[in-house]
Amino acid sequence: MRRMLGQATEGNAAYKAQLGDGGGLAIERRFTQEGRDPYQAVRWARRDSRIINPDGSVVFEMTDAEVPADWSQVAVDIIVSKY
Repeated sequence: MRRMLGQATEGNAAYKAQLGDGGGLAIERRFTQEGRDPYQAVRWARRDSRIINPDGSVVFEMTDAEVPADWSQVAVDIIVSKY
C-alpha cells in the first residue's frame, strides 16, 4: 500500500527516516503553523439561521451561531441545523 501512495518502501533509508524515533507514522505539517491556533486564522461571524416550510411555519431556528465569516447562508443553515 505504501508503494501505491507514492511513499518510501520499508527496505530503504527514506522509509526509516520517516518513522522517526518512535517507529510510528510521521505526518508533515502542511496547512498550519507551529505554535499558532488554526482557528485564529479563520474570521468568525455571528449569524442567524431560520428554516421555514412553504406555509411559513418555522422548522428550525438558531440565533447568534458562530461560523466562518465567508460561509454562505445555505452553508450556515445546513451546519447549524445538523450540529
